[in-house]
Parts: sequence; structure tokens; C-alpha cells
Amino acid sequence: MIKKIAMIILFAMLLSAFSVTAAAQAEPSGAYLKFSVDVNKPDGENLAFNYYIIAQNIGYVLQDGDTLEYDVWLSIEETGWGHIDGDINGANLRDRGFSDHDGTNFHTGQDISFSAYNRWWHRSIQIGYSEEAAEDAGVDAETEGKTLNSIQLSMHPAVSENNYSGFVYYDNIVITNNGEVKLVIFKDEGDLDPDTFKISHQKDSESKVELLVFTPEEEQAFIDAEEARIREAEEREAARIAAQEEREEAARLAAEQAEAEAEAEKLAEEQAQAEDNNEPDNAPEPVSAESGGSSVLTLIAVIAAAGIIVAIIIIIIVAKKKKSG
Repeated sequence: MIKKIAMIILFAMLLSAFSVTAAAQAEPSGAYLKFSVDVNKPDGENLAFNYYIIAQNIGYVLQDGDTLEYDVWLSIEETGWGHIDGDINGANLRDRGFSDHDGTNFHTGQDISFSAYNRWWHRSIQIGYSEEAAEDAGVDAETEGKTLNSIQLSMHPAVSENNYSGFVYYDNIVITNNGEVKLVIFKDEGDLDPDTFKISHQKDSESKVELLVFTPEEEQAFIDAEEARIREAEEREAARIAAQEEREEAARLAAEQAEAEAEAEKLAEEQAQAEDNNEPDNAPEPVSAESGGSSVLTLIAVIAAAGIIVAIIIIIIVAKKKKSG
């Protein structure tokens, strides 16, 4: 029991520490972007997409190690939502083979809902590569020294449903290098001009991007939701550990019982064998009626012979006395 309690407490501490670290990475506050999309595909179509430019003519020259980072929150558990795209020297970011910190491909058709659905998630993707680093990472070409021109919010799923809607929150879109912020694309209200936002390209969908500001109540609601999620995760894991401990204890008791039964059976067999081995080998054989009768006759014959001998001796003595008289 003590071992089980210790394991539960230890896991809860580790999970709490990890969760606090993860929550500290995603810090949405103040201004945020809301990207709303309505999909309306004709029957037989599979792909719908929508790209919305929020920043252009950036003119930032990439260096090896430059990383795109942002916070994201999804309202819909679907593939292709919550991505960012852009262009480097006119070529799309999404098609270069970049991957995020979890190893998920940066292409806008990928699924990140397992991390960002109904919760804030901090994402980071290295986009600045030297020739050597690009080869090592499997990126299609070096990007060091090339220019990041634009940033777009994107929705690019391939799903069978014809009609569905959802929205995504974005915040803290920056370029960093070794933890140092090199370029702020969006953090506060004054970083972007909503009047310059525009559609890049779309298919079978409509969208809009709004620059909004969280109320204190909304920020607290996100904090409360994340704390509740952490508690639920801790409770689920504690229950899983307790159930595993109970299964192991039941298996241990069953093994001990089986071992005790086997030992008792072995002792019984040894005791029975010992009793068989302790019977005397020279015990007198029981006398049968036939052997008993033979012994009596022999005794009578011996007594009769002795009587005859005594009678003969007496006769001889008597005869000698008469003769001498």
C-alpha cells in the first residue's frame, strides 16, 4: 500500500511539473487572432482549403536556427486546422519538409488536434537552415540567407464531410533563435493592421480573421479549463496506477496460494512415503492353524520318547536289585 501511494504521489508531481512547464510555454493574453472558417463542399469533393494573409512584405532574412513559434487553440477536432503558412523567396513554407518540435510535418494538411483541440498549445518549427543542417534534417533546401516575405493562417483539411464550421485562436507569433526573439509578427494589438488582412486562396470554403482582445473573464476561463484538464489527467493516471497495483497484488496472492498448496501436497506425499518405509522387515510371521498343529504333535512325540526312556531305566534298575538279592 505504501509503495502504491508513493508511486501515485511521484507521478502526480512529475505530471504537474510537466504540465506547468507546458502551460507556461503557451501564454495567450491580451490581443489574439480568431480565424473562422465555414466549409461548403459539393458532393464528391474531398479537399477544401482557405489561406488568409495577415502579414506581408516582411523582408526578414533567415539565419540558421531561426524558429517559427506560436500559440494555438482549436474549436474543432479535425485535420488541417491550426496551421501557419507563408513564403520564403516566393516558395511555400508548407512544402519544404519542416517539422515541429513534436515531429509532426509542418504541411498545413496535418492533424494537430490531438495537442491543440479545446486547449492552448505552444508550437515551434525551425525554418532557418544552413545547407548542412538542411541535409541532416531532411529539409528540401537551405533557407539561410533567404527572405521570409509573408505569414498566412491556413485551413487545409481533406475530409469527407461536406459542411462544417470551426474557428482557431492564434497568439504570440514570433521568430526566435536559440530562445531569443528575432522578429515579432503578432503579440499585441499594434503589431498587425486588420485592414490589410486578405484571402490568399480558397476552395469550397469561406473565412474571416478578426483581431480581438481577451477579457479578464475569458483569460481566467482558459486558465481554469487547463487546470481542470491537468487534474483529470492526474486522476486518470492515479486510477490507472491503482488498478495496476491491485492486479499485481491479486496476482501475487494467487501465486502465493498456489505455491502453498503445492508445498502442502508435497509434504503429504513425503509423509505417506515415510510411513511406508518405517514398517519392520523381520516381524514374526503369523502362525497358521496347520503349522500350530504340527508343533503340538512334535512336542507330544518328544514327551513320549522321554517317558519310554525313563521306564526302561527303571526296569533295568529293578532287575539289577532282584539279581543281587
